[in-house]
Formats: sequence, structure tokens, C-alpha cells
Amino acid sequence: MADLAEHLTRTERDQSFPYLRPKDAATIILIDRSGVEPKVLMGRRHHGHKFMPGKFVFPGGRVEAHDRYVPVGGELDPSVESRLMQRLRRPSRIRARVLAVAAIREASEETGLLLGTKVASVPKFPDGWNAFAEAGVQPSLDELHFIARAITPPHRPRRFDTRFFAADARAIAHRVEGIIGPMPSSSSSSGCPSRRQRSSTCRASPTSCWSISRPGSPRGSGTTCRFPIIAW
Repeated sequence: MADLAEHLTRTERDQSFPYLRPKDAATIILIDRSGVEPKVLMGRRHHGHKFMPGKFVFPGGRVEAHDRYVPVGGELDPSVESRLMQRLRRPSRIRARVLAVAAIREASEETGLLLGTKVASVPKFPDGWNAFAEAGVQPSLDELHFIARAITPPHRPRRFDTRFFAADARAIAHRVEGIIGPMPSSSSSSGCPSRRQRSSTCRASPTSCWSISRPGSPRGSGTTCRFPIIAW
């Protein structure tokens, strides 16, 4: 891992961009243990994106202002909350909670997978959480595990202070149809990695390739792009 970090740091990149303060962001690693070998869900960023174009990533994105107003059914485990507040200038339980909420929201937006619990009485959600309201799902944070924190180095076109969470696929309470699905048989020619590439990319022995259809990606393009997904 240390060798990989050193390689990534020394890799030549365009560092002519002005200094930017990193924005809070959250990513979630969804693990499916239903089979003989565990699988992880990953998507490939569109080549038109300014930040990490064409890279395979876990679902995630930056924190939005309305994330702090989302009613949750289960709170963060105290140990997870404590670790999230480490090395912060102004640590707070609210900030830790918002980061976890953002991870769940991004997963729903990018994959249609809603993490939480089904409820009979649906609480009032802020804008951007319509899928949860319609499905009768209340997000729950008690199934999230805090894995790592990564900050984009200075002088990059985008900078994020990202917290990586992990959750078991059993935490998925609802799946929105039409967002994630199997890649066509010609997926190998559309950017889906080969079996050898997959095993070296995510190290989880995935056996199939999937895709996300997300309208408006890359943002502002007004088109629908297909993103290959590893495993699931």
C-alpha cells in the first residue's frame, strides 16, 4: 500500500491549477456476500468528467447543504462517529452525521440502491430525497462502517476531502428499477474491464459487469451516459 501511495504521488500530472480548498465528500463501498466470494460495486466515471475521468470508482460525491436535514432511522455507531471527528478543526457530531448521510444519498442517486429500513410512516424529506419518500424507506446510519479518509492533493482541477464508508448489501431496503442493470454482451468493447483487469482492479473476484444509466452525466451535458459496473 505504501508503494502504491508513493507511485500515485510521483505520477506526473498537470499541477498548474490554482489552490482550492477541498470540499467534504463521501463514498460508499457496497459489499455483496451472498455468493461464495464477496463482490463490490464500482462504476466507471465518464471520460468527459474533469475529475478522475474514465476511472473506476465507488458510488460517492460531495456533501450537499440539505443533507443535514435528513431524518434517519438509526444513528452512527459511537466508535464510527468518534473516528469521523478526528483531525478536524471544528469537530462536531452533526458534521459526522452529514458525511454518512451524503454517502447514502450519493449511492441512491448513482445506483438506485436505497440503504435503510422500510417504514410505515414516511417522514418529511428535503429536496433530493424523493426516491426514499416514494419507496417508504428511511435511511439508517447504523450499518455504515468508516474505512478511510482521502484528500485530493493541491493544484488539481477538483479537490475533495472524502470519507470512505462500507456497508453490507443486506442494508439495501429498495432498488429503483432502470438505473442499474446488466451490460450488453458487447460490454467488453464499451469499457468494461477483462476478467484479468477486474481482479487486479477491485481484488474481489467479480464475475459480471453492470451499468448505470444516469441522465445528465457528465453534468450539464444533457445526455444519458452508460457507466460499466464491476460485480453485483
